[in-house]
Amino acid sequence: MADLDKDNLANLLTDDELDKIGSLCVEEFDADILSRQDFDSRRASWIRLFAGFRDKKTFPWPNASNTHIPLLAYACLQFQARAMEALVPSKNIAKCFSADGARQDAAKRAENYLNYQLSVEMDEWEEDMDVSLMALPLMGSIYKKTNYDASLGRNVSIMVGVEDFVTNYGFRRLEDCFRKTHILRMPVNNI
Repeated sequence: MADLDKDNLANLLTDDELDKIGSLCVEEFDADILSRQDFDSRRASWIRLFAGFRDKKTFPWPNASNTHIPLLAYACLQFQARAMEALVPSKNIAKCFSADGARQDAAKRAENYLNYQLSVEMDEWEEDMDVSLMALPLMGSIYKKTNYDASLGRNVSIMVGVEDFVTNYGFRRLEDCFRKTHILRMPVNNI
């Protein structure tokens, strides 16, 4: 068998097998999008309310005065400010423990290194956490994706919004979903 670390797995499949896999992926992705159609329409109305968008009023007369009190925006800002303060203390973000109690020195070293990565190496972490906490009360869910980025040569932790993370809406727990799709939006030059 070919060395999978060096070879592209698609090179080992026939064109018919690739077409079948591709068609199945598109079909199941479209089914997931269709399952969350009601949620997406509700989410659009929440965003309009948050942004303060107002339709023209026709009652009691055409172009009557139309005011907007930004209660949703204020509530989201309050949540974000309080959650950021509680979740991201000034110095230590992560806390590690030894499961058996015997390796407390290793847990402390892991904790120090993880805090160093989050606060120094991952310069996007704090800003993305701030944005995540602003979007969480509005969208209902937010995801953080942490992985190694070979182009940067380090770990990265980015926010993935509900508009870019597609699952079947019928599942109550993310762990139970057998298909999770992260939509990657890239400029043509990056592709």
